Amino acid sequence: MANDTVTSPNGEEKPGAIAPVETIDPETGLPELAKCKDGYKRCPICKVDKLMTEEEIERKKKAGNLNDVDVPDTLLQLTNANAKAPNPPLKRHKDFQHCLPPTEPKWNNKFALFTAGSIEMGAAIQWQTLLVKHLEDLPITICNPRRGTWDPQIQPKKGDPNFYEQVNWELNSLAKVDVIVFFFDCNTSSPITLLELGLWASSGKVIVCCDQRYWKQGNVEMVCERYNIPYVFSFHHLIPALKKFMALKGFDSSKGKCAEFPKEEARPKSTICAKKDMWWLEFQDTKEEQEAKKTRGVKDAEQAAKDDAKAQEERYKANPDQKKADDEKLEEKRRKNVENALMEGGA
Repeated sequence: MANDTVTSPNGEEKPGAIAPVETIDPETGLPELAKCKDGYKRCPICKVDKLMTEEEIERKKKAGNLNDVDVPDTLLQLTNANAKAPNPPLKRHKDFQHCLPPTEPKWNNKFALFTAGSIEMGAAIQWQTLLVKHLEDLPITICNPRRGTWDPQIQPKKGDPNFYEQVNWELNSLAKVDVIVFFFDCNTSSPITLLELGLWASSGKVIVCCDQRYWKQGNVEMVCERYNIPYVFSFHHLIPALKKFMALKGFDSSKGKCAEFPKEEARPKSTICAKKDMWWLEFQDTKEEQEAKKTRGVKDAEQAAKDDAKAQEERYKANPDQKKADDEKLEEKRRKNVENALMEGGA
């Protein structure tokens, strides 16, 4: 089963859900979908929408500004020995800039990168910060849209001045940088990152890191193949691949800017580039690394299910009335599912 969207009972389409097996309600035998418009959250493993508890919904509504925190790297995307922060730390170059919105970068003809990827605080791992630690000894500018604090009351609408400022900063920076570095976190759906990849795929300044476990990995890989975009599967391969890509783009580490070189020729109409031109193949995962990721993903999903069951058991012990309330909700849901199924059958 693989869909780009799921539709809630009120007709609203939600971001795509993908799962190897459709969840079935044991009480009714019918597909189990979230029923509450305000109660959707996304499972990081199977990407299926499920209901948040009333406590989670209330906490989300009352939240003030959210400060960024370190997110546990449960899928071990950044823990390879070659991906960890340099030890001892690199000496920061005097011309290195790490720019966060809304501060406008100083476009002083230095080589510039944009870190494109999920910036969802509390969900996305801090890959941007780690990348900075690997590159701060270079005279470059890194534009990082992950600003460190965000008011959840901000509406994702053009009319909201804070939202407009953030998106405008991102669009301006994307247009001005020399290289756009994409990283797709397996624990997020990252729809805006997919949008940005489509927007800049043909620019010639994109490099992508996308793990096989990302829910739309196949789409990402095929786009990269069509537009001859450098592509790696793991963060620890992204670092050396990015440095090579920067050099191919004309970056001169002694001057901190692009050397003078002719503009890229128009891209051929062929949808697949010749393998001899795919220099990034030297930075691919080994078979052992690929197998380790598959096993790790299954174990994490099983552990998440056990943790959820344990948390629910503890919640019921602390509040016995909650189990009765949940059982009543389940019965009401079962009744409505049966009624809907009968109505659809009659139609």
